[in-house]
Amino acid sequence: MNSKAAIFVTDSGFLVPSLLAAVQLKTYRIESIADIIIFLVDVDSETVKRLKVDFESPTFYFRELDKNEFLPPEGAYFRQNHVPVTTLARLALAPHLDLHYEDIVYIDGDVQIYNDPTGLFEVSVPYGKILAAPGSAWLNEIEGRAQLDEIQQLSLDPINYFNAGILAFSRETWAVKGPEALKFFLSNPSLCETHDQTALNAVFSGDVISLSPLYNFHNLYTEAYVHWGQLPIIIHFTGPRKPWNWMGAPWFGAFRSKYLEFIDLCRRKYCLLRPLLSCASRQVAPRRSGSITSSARSPISRSPPMRYRPRGQALFRRAS
Repeated sequence: MNSKAAIFVTDSGFLVPSLLAAVQLKTYRIESIADIIIFLVDVDSETVKRLKVDFESPTFYFRELDKNEFLPPEGAYFRQNHVPVTTLARLALAPHLDLHYEDIVYIDGDVQIYNDPTGLFEVSVPYGKILAAPGSAWLNEIEGRAQLDEIQQLSLDPINYFNAGILAFSRETWAVKGPEALKFFLSNPSLCETHDQTALNAVFSGDVISLSPLYNFHNLYTEAYVHWGQLPIIIHFTGPRKPWNWMGAPWFGAFRSKYLEFIDLCRRKYCLLRPLLSCASRQVAPRRSGSITSSARSPISRSPPMRYRPRGQALFRRAS
């Protein structure tokens, strides 16, 4: 019985990308050291039933969450952007985590596992602490202006503000800090421009252990061409433009083929997921004027730098 768990939280909109990321973890045999759990919010019962039949194993399984455990009151402020309100669900996870789990790794659904992430699962984070990688505000003050305003109100240093897409913590820590962060959000919704990420930064202020950005390699690192010297481990597709709906910068369609291949596999192997996957395939269908990047080509863009220069190389270190 594993004492570690990798968890995803998704609604139907991010279900297919989350499934792909979870399956990619399996390719690195993460199940030998951590169970993989996908928490489902507002996914219809028939789909849940089929997911369990088609994918579940003793170390890979699904659990349902009731949205009433985390939804803000009707009329409460929630900044409208590409982030669904489902993002708050992870703050209410603690009662749903079995007591034998000691160490938890949370992973957003809009990622792909690009290199072996085992190092992330070998870490035991001390009680009260969180392992997280820096956000992007420190790297680009112009594009990070909204975040910088938020950070200033929280009295944080931009270098200490973390992106909440990949996190590691103990179950006991989350039992305290998850509800604390949800309470912060519900009490300060207009301050939380980046939703639960703001709340988590607020409640973990001073208690953050720095994770290498290679484990949370978000878009701005790509635009800065950091990958020329450092190969990412987990690619995080931050912002509203995702590989399944966007062919432009910074990835130029390089990761779309992974979603298409996964959807094709699911159509053939898991036929009763077809209605859901049919909708997803329309989102990732290649444009007639372009094509999916060849699998023989590196999925890391090698276009010459035009706008940004890599900075902060000292931040790149593996979790240990």
